[in-house]
Amino acid sequence: MAVLCEAISVVIKTKAIKEKFTGGYRGFYQKIPNNTYCSDGELECIGFLSSQAVGEYVEILENNGLTFQVNNEPLDLCVVDMLRGPTMQCEWLEFHKIPFGDEGKVSVAWLFEGTRIPVDGMFMTDNPLKLYTPEGWEYENSMTTKHILVVEDEALLSQYPVDEASLSEELEVVPTDKLH
Repeated sequence: MAVLCEAISVVIKTKAIKEKFTGGYRGFYQKIPNNTYCSDGELECIGFLSSQAVGEYVEILENNGLTFQVNNEPLDLCVVDMLRGPTMQCEWLEFHKIPFGDEGKVSVAWLFEGTRIPVDGMFMTDNPLKLYTPEGWEYENSMTTKHILVVEDEALLSQYPVDEASLSEELEVVPTDKLH
């Protein structure tokens, strides 16, 4: 099982929501801010177009009982960039770009706990890899086919340059004010 990771995703352990989130699943669902939600039953995933929106959502999750990180290691949730993977080392999350039909590749993540079985550079579980996507998601109209990096402040581009040559996909850099 795996969840689709597009743009910048917040990936959360389902178990943590069941055990710790204020109001349980009902409370969690009420806090989902957009229609990018998907779940494979082990992980919940919500995508965002900006790091600011990710930070605001992580704060909501923490204010409702989840823990982002302890000693710089993700505990209940992890932030995942669709092009580069988890933004910090995460032992319980496996991330890869996998083939999607004849169309290309998609970025996916799955929960990984237990004995690691290497398969083609990946660590697989005993479960088959089934991809879960947001309702109504279509590859042709997805963020995967339209790479956009949203920058809240154009001055940040000089502080965090994007090495487009290192990316296998095309990347469009769009300041937030140009989205509206």
